[in-house]
Amino acid sequence: MNFIMSRTAWYFTIGGVVFLIFLNELLRGYFSPSAFSAYRKTVRSTPYGRFFILLAAATIAALCLDPILLGWVQAIQHPAFLTVLRFGAWFGAKYNLWFIVIGLYVTLALGGNKKGARFCFSTLISLVISVALSFVEKRAFLRARPNMDLGSLSFFNLDGLLHGKSSFQSFPSGDVAVAVGAAAFLFYAIKNRYVRWAVLMIPFVTSLSRMSLDRHWPSDTVFALGSGLIAALLVWQYHKALSDAAAKA
Repeated sequence: MNFIMSRTAWYFTIGGVVFLIFLNELLRGYFSPSAFSAYRKTVRSTPYGRFFILLAAATIAALCLDPILLGWVQAIQHPAFLTVLRFGAWFGAKYNLWFIVIGLYVTLALGGNKKGARFCFSTLISLVISVALSFVEKRAFLRARPNMDLGSLSFFNLDGLLHGKSSFQSFPSGDVAVAVGAAAFLFYAIKNRYVRWAVLMIPFVTSLSRMSLDRHWPSDTVFALGSGLIAALLVWQYHKALSDAAAKA
């Protein structure tokens, strides 16, 4: 009970801080009409329909191979591999990335770095959207985790909805949603191709760590990665439109 109350308290604390940051950026003109006008044109010209089709195809393919892929990942027990997995798990677990992004925003905002604070706020929005989608989808699909031994096709377990058991909230991966929410936005923002791909490897390693721990099926992580990339692209396009509008002002 203490753990549940503690976790709930953290949720409300982070939610409250994010809300205050949202209000601050709202007052500072983050949601600009001119930026939205340019943003709509960019979104319309982006083939999001194709992205969703590719995501669905990749998820279905992984779903068909879930037991095999999971077995392959769990069979790797090399110490170096396990060390890398612990690194990836750190970014998705608990509240680490939330603290980093919120801390950077507060530091930059108090220091008067409006551009840097706005960049952190956009990263935070990407993170919030990715996690929010995961939260809703987990409770819609109610998939049993691998360690429940109910098979890879055990969806819509109402027990998970009625009693809030996380054992039936496997799809998609929440830890991966956290990692990819921030990393994918940075991937679009960073120009150096080596650095940007290195950043994108973080949620991929988080995916492997969740599979290695028998907490998620491969398709859980594939869907979380794909949906996070799409959500981050939407946010990045708005951030770019906002930056361009500010430069013209």
